[in-house]
Amino acid sequence: MSAINIHLIIFISNYSSKEFQLINFKAFTLLTQFTIKFLFIMRQIKSVFFLLYILTSTSLLFSQKILKNIKQGDYSKVVSWLDKQDVINETFIKKDDTGKIRNINVIEWASFHNQMEIVELFIENKSKFEYYDNWINNAIGAGIHNCNIELTYILLNEGAKLNVNCQMCRDASLLAIALNYNCLDNYTLLKSEGAPLVSQNTGYDLIHIAAMNSDLGLLKELVENTFATAYIIEKDSGYLVANSLER
Repeated sequence: MSAINIHLIIFISNYSSKEFQLINFKAFTLLTQFTIKFLFIMRQIKSVFFLLYILTSTSLLFSQKILKNIKQGDYSKVVSWLDKQDVINETFIKKDDTGKIRNINVIEWASFHNQMEIVELFIENKSKFEYYDNWINNAIGAGIHNCNIELTYILLNEGAKLNVNCQMCRDASLLAIALNYNCLDNYTLLKSEGAPLVSQNTGYDLIHIAAMNSDLGLLKELVENTFATAYIIEKDSGYLVANSLER
């Protein structure tokens, strides 16, 4: 046995059992204190996250009320929201009829529900909307299915663009919506104002509606358009269009 091992045995034997118990107790105490502090910190973190969740949920529920007020045409309540610019400049998550998530703004929502008086209220207070020019573009497409020619005139006079798609209508073009919902006054107006017969990146376009309705006059007009002909070849409606033309 080496000298080092002999000294170690002598050193350990000099410690009484009480001294070993004291060391173990101190270690246990430190471990307990650490555990308590750790659990306390974790509880605090959990409480903070829970509070943030409650605040966020409450804020979302609160802000969603404006959509309900708009949809119901509650003019006086919508007026009261105008002082809450953080809310009226938000976009709100909604699902379209296909289940796709959309970010909807209040002007677009009012137009979609044919609340013309509220749309006019927003127009009168346009300076309060950070993205007013873009939101007017969203609004014209959202409102066409109501066949409200007066609302369409109002939005056009506000500078709404004609080459936009309606995100709440499966990204359809303006003319496609008007024809699909048989809003012929809107269709005539939009076409006379220069709305494109064929649009790119649409969910469905005018040519789809013409093909489904076997509107040979409109199909002929679209096919005679150079861009539309190329578009027909690219789109999945080509087979449908070809069958309609054969008829």
